[in-house]
Amino acid sequence: RINLATGEVTAITAQYCQFSYDFWLSTSGTLIYYRCKTNPAALYRVVSDGAQSSLLRANTGRMIGYDAEGEPLTLSKANTAFQVVKLDTITQQDQTIVEDVAPGASDLDADSVAVAPYGFSLLALAHYANGIGKLWYDDLVSQKQTAISTLFDAQLVSSFQIGGWARLQVPASSRALGQ
Repeated sequence: RINLATGEVTAITAQYCQFSYDFWLSTSGTLIYYRCKTNPAALYRVVSDGAQSSLLRANTGRMIGYDAEGEPLTLSKANTAFQVVKLDTITQQDQTIVEDVAPGASDLDADSVAVAPYGFSLLALAHYANGIGKLWYDDLVSQKQTAISTLFDAQLVSSFQIGGWARLQVPASSRALGQ
């Protein structure tokens, strides 16, 4: 944590986890969610002043954003499907929001997913065994799913980046975008 007035830096996860990473500030600004290299499948949370830390889940997918109530959304793989799971932080009754974000995908990384503010929809760049990539749009409210485009050039697929909800970074050679 950095005090903007004084520039003082305070480590707030170090006493709980020596090597923490993948930080997410809650929508209220009161909690920070993070992972620990000693237990990468677990998701932790710490009060933003560093006073209290706890294990949120022992085994969960990586965070990709928040829903309208500020509950964490994670990306998990169940069998061959990539799912969006809402973590209920109070009753711990998690809910699968999307059963299969990118049907038939062989790989989908959390860094290739952008969740809209308030968790109403998401974009996901999925990789397929045949080297093709597909950009998917999932409406998390109506449960409608659309393949926006297909990328046929394997090099383009690997260089395509989702840089946040409001901005997609497309390489100069976008001739491979189709559909």
